[in-house]
Amino acid sequence: MGRRAAEVANDGDVTALAGALELKDHSVLGIAMGTSEAAGYVNAQGLVTGWLNELAFAPVDYSADAAVDSEWSGDRGTGVGYFFPRRGDSSGARAGLTLPAGSPGSS
Repeated sequence: MGRRAAEVANDGDVTALAGALELKDHSVLGIAMGTSEAAGYVNAQGLVTGWLNELAFAPVDYSADAAVDSEWSGDRGTGVGYFFPRRGDSSGARAGLTLPAGSPGSS
């Protein structure tokens, strides 16, 4: 039997690749919002670059009253406070949205 190789890829890279395949195009940015926030990029040649990975702590809100990530980094305005499913209440509440009691992200 021949050797088999396994490839480990970040979920953001997989999202970018899936997007490129679905769109039948290149130069695609994929953003995965699952247990965190990840991103990947398929370049103009159709190759996954591996340049972007976990973006949970990248800043997305520079306002003075931006949400503070008290759970992990302690930083203000990071993506985890807005895109992470368990934390979605922070951005939803700011937009005037409410979630039903008991649903993920409800407070």
